[in-house]
Amino acid sequence: MKKHSDGEVKKSKSVVLLPQDVIMEILLKLNVKSVVRFKSLSKSWLSLISDSRFRNLYFDRSSPTEKLLIISIRVLDLTVPSIDFNAPLNRDSYSYFEFEVPGEVFQPGIFKFGGCCRGFVLLDCLEHLCLWNPRTGFHKKVCRPPIDSNKELSRNLLFQGLGYDPLTDDYLVIQLFASITIYLQTHAKVFSIRANKWMENESTDLFFTYSQDYDTPCRVVNHVIHWLSSCLKEEIIVGFILAFDVAKRKFFEIASPIVFGDGMDEMRVLSEIEGLLSLNVYTNSKLSIDIWVMKEYRVECSWSKSIAVSLVDHVPQKFFFPVCVTKDGDIVGNDLCGLFKFNNKGQLKEMLSYQDVSAHLHVEMYQESFLSLPCPND
Repeated sequence: MKKHSDGEVKKSKSVVLLPQDVIMEILLKLNVKSVVRFKSLSKSWLSLISDSRFRNLYFDRSSPTEKLLIISIRVLDLTVPSIDFNAPLNRDSYSYFEFEVPGEVFQPGIFKFGGCCRGFVLLDCLEHLCLWNPRTGFHKKVCRPPIDSNKELSRNLLFQGLGYDPLTDDYLVIQLFASITIYLQTHAKVFSIRANKWMENESTDLFFTYSQDYDTPCRVVNHVIHWLSSCLKEEIIVGFILAFDVAKRKFFEIASPIVFGDGMDEMRVLSEIEGLLSLNVYTNSKLSIDIWVMKEYRVECSWSKSIAVSLVDHVPQKFFFPVCVTKDGDIVGNDLCGLFKFNNKGQLKEMLSYQDVSAHLHVEMYQESFLSLPCPND
């Protein structure tokens, strides 16, 4: 200690160095936004946070920050709003944030969501695809699959999604096409981030019929991508869940707990509740929301209706999609121009309006991360 002329005692400054295991435990208790900020604290913290092993450990062990990404098909700028659906639904909320979409990759108003996995969002653009991490800003442009001149050239894209293979530490983009002119023929293609190329994949022999469910987001649970679908079986249209095992690269079917009704009266969304696959259904004629949960994966008899709510006030527009359920049991969904949060009695708790956008909204549930993609052939 040094003594000054005025008699005051000044303590000498010293830097306290924390053990790395203590630093890791601190970081694992923080949200993604806070961890990213700590990268600028020192070179040692930057090195630790940038290490791929720590990033994977953080994603596996930390409490997930689940948010909703909101996009309008008529948006004229390059921002995508996001909000934690467990937090208040208003623009003044601490969790509300507008991400900037990379301008060199996208043009305003002509991209849409194609799926989400481990913090990465698959964006379907006009001429290409792109994997984008909204929190870090990292993005990778992916060309569309090449057309094999020896096969049927005329194809319709039925489904697409993004998944992760933990066995190879690889991200896969899957696309399933239906031939327009060849009856019952489908083609599947997979893009591997590690291989950095498109590959043919075993398809499915189902004959898919058109459904509004094709426009709803896919959902990844247990490293399996799921889509709502319908097909023609013995001249009867049957609704079901189409699934793609990312590690095995195989399609399979999961029976729905309900018989799909009128596509104009029922809005159906696949979601996830505490790690379990769920089917959320809004019936317009009954003003009701039913949440079905598969308690044991791929065991069809384990489907259970966990929530049944009749809306009692402020009924949203006809096209209402119940997207997710909060930790408190509230139901969050969107109609054509806003987000709504209802409690378990069907009462409106909050609303976030986007009427100024004047366009259809697409809402995607995603889990924040600061993960990076593996290098090709790494």
